[in-house]
Amino acid sequence: MIEVLQTSLQKYAVFSKVDLSITDKSIEQSTLELIQQRVAIILPETQEKFTPQAIGFEKIGGVSFDKGCYTGQEIIARVHYRGKTKTVFRVGSAKGACRPGDPIYAGAKPCGEVINSAAAGATTACSVIIQTDVLTQSLTIHSRPFVLQP
Repeated sequence: MIEVLQTSLQKYAVFSKVDLSITDKSIEQSTLELIQQRVAIILPETQEKFTPQAIGFEKIGGVSFDKGCYTGQEIIARVHYRGKTKTVFRVGSAKGACRPGDPIYAGAKPCGEVINSAAAGATTACSVIIQTDVLTQSLTIHSRPFVLQP
């Protein structure tokens, strides 16, 4: 899969000033590092579910408000200039396995979703999208406690 991705991305590298190479890190380790750096990776399970602001792309320079036109620009600009989202991007952990697309609960109410996950010792680190009104409540995933990082 890595080779297919590298071949696909290589055509863009020709026009950019980047060098693409395969490292000896595992996908799991690379995913864990991105989660710890608070960078979301959109996978097929989470594709077209979130706005760039909701997953923190605005904070890492992944959205430009000065550049030409792109699909969804009006909605993204409207949220940026006029309002706030009802969900936020956060990082957390749970004991046991979690997968992208898994729901997070506050009591019996679904309130978020796993974007990415990677094993981190006895726990699983996850990047999640979560409703702002439940940030201080007890959260669960697969009936296990889910703890958000500050």
